[in-house]
Amino acid sequence: MRLNEKGRQSLRTASSPQHDAVTTVRRTGSSAHAVKRSMISSKHKLIWAMRSFHEWCHLLQLNDLVSLSYCGRDLKVISEQSFLRVRKVKYKLSNIGLAFICKTCLQLQSLSVDKCQKVTDQGLAFVGKRCPNLQSLDVKFCSELTDKGIEVVAKGCHMLKSINVAMCMKLTDKALEYVAHGCPQLLTLDVTWCEKLTDRSLDFVSEECPQLRSLIMFDCRAITDAGLQYLGDRCQHLQSLIVASCVRVTDWGLASVAKGCSQLKNLNLENCWNITDKGLEHVAKGCPGLQELNIEQCILLTDEGLEFISQGCTHLQILKASYCEQFTDEGLASIGGGCPQLRSLSLACCKELTDDGVADLADGCPNLEYLDLENCRMISDRGIQSVANGCSQLRNLNVERCNQLTDKSLESLGKGCSKLEKLVASWCDELTDKGLRYVAKGCPQLKYLSVQCCRKLTGKCLKFVVKGCCVVMD
Repeated sequence: MRLNEKGRQSLRTASSPQHDAVTTVRRTGSSAHAVKRSMISSKHKLIWAMRSFHEWCHLLQLNDLVSLSYCGRDLKVISEQSFLRVRKVKYKLSNIGLAFICKTCLQLQSLSVDKCQKVTDQGLAFVGKRCPNLQSLDVKFCSELTDKGIEVVAKGCHMLKSINVAMCMKLTDKALEYVAHGCPQLLTLDVTWCEKLTDRSLDFVSEECPQLRSLIMFDCRAITDAGLQYLGDRCQHLQSLIVASCVRVTDWGLASVAKGCSQLKNLNLENCWNITDKGLEHVAKGCPGLQELNIEQCILLTDEGLEFISQGCTHLQILKASYCEQFTDEGLASIGGGCPQLRSLSLACCKELTDDGVADLADGCPNLEYLDLENCRMISDRGIQSVANGCSQLRNLNVERCNQLTDKSLESLGKGCSKLEKLVASWCDELTDKGLRYVAKGCPQLKYLSVQCCRKLTGKCLKFVVKGCCVVMD
């Protein structure tokens, strides 16, 4: 579907800086047409147009993009939320379209071309040469980019504070060297799945960008403890560090980070197989302000690690500990006793947990809003009753495959968790229509209910569930 001639003419009108009136274009049925013309100041003309453009930008062709670029001389942001949703442009933005934008939008401060795989080094060259005020650049999934493109951007955009090159798998340490030397004000860097990066990259960045606040390195498997030592020694303001699936990271690297990055608030160690309780001890001692910790699939961790965290990180709000199969009730009791601000807890497939541990958790964490107990098969109605009695703020609960649960659990949730919005109870064989009636009556805010493969449920239960709730049964 294309814009009709009238719609295109309106587009040209809105794009022309000589016009004092702006025409906004909206989609109606199968075509787009002009619906409003009003006299507004030049300063606000583009803002008004932007509010409408994003509704039909997926219809744009290259010529439309050219015209739009000329109305954006003072434009500061191009992303999926303003001006146009670059990712969904029918033309699938290439270097040519990016060139037109950079040619005229000289005040551009934020640019996102997420998933525009036709954008290459040539397109980034226009950005580097034409957008000196750029502060944020998102090129994730632009898989054709190489070190050359990053070099031009780094040399021309010295004000960059945020760079996202996730899934740009052709980048090497040389690209991060260019970034480090050219963008000393860098605060946020995402290099997820840039598998060619090594510790040298962290050496460059930590040396030249000491103000770094957030670093995301998901699945950068060449990164080792030596790289983390660079961060610990030089990036004292680091607040968020994600090294998930960096499988060569060990306790020694964590010790370096914990010693030097005392302001750390978010730490993601998911799937770091070599982390032990000793590593968590370093974190607990060095990062007392930690608020979010992900240790999912860290299979060597035991209750002792959770005890360290509960003693040293008393401000913890989010803990993801799924698939840590050595955790028992003792570790859960430690979290309940030491982390009263906890709001979110994931414990899926921690199969040694029982009702006693859940009860201790519920007693100590009254602010809990999210709880994932999927496949914790030793938990019964008593554990869920403890949660319902102690965690009145609960909004999201997952008890999938907790097959000891009966209608008593649903009854207690209906009585104690009136704010519940999402409940996943699939494969809980003992649940019946009667139990769902308790939830429907006591949880008026319920928006999502999954009861797949609950064999005793019938279609009659649907009439009890609050209107507007999404129910997944089969």
